Amino acid sequence: MRKPTEGEIEHEDVETVVCPWCGHENSDLMRHQSIRSIPCVLCRRQFSLSRKTTITYTTRKIES
Repeated sequence: MRKPTEGEIEHEDVETVVCPWCGHENSDLMRHQSIRSIPCVLCRRQFSLSRKTTITYTTRKIES
């Protein structure tokens, strides 16, 4: 993940929904999968939202 420049709001690959306009964490929007346009609950400006899912695997030996 790249670091935001000064004054830029960090909103890529974060664990909560962050408004790219005002930086408010919109935790009540986390249930949405992918939406074309949604308003921030604080500033009411529109932004798009997408969720990324990562799958990992763990293997272990089974003793006979």
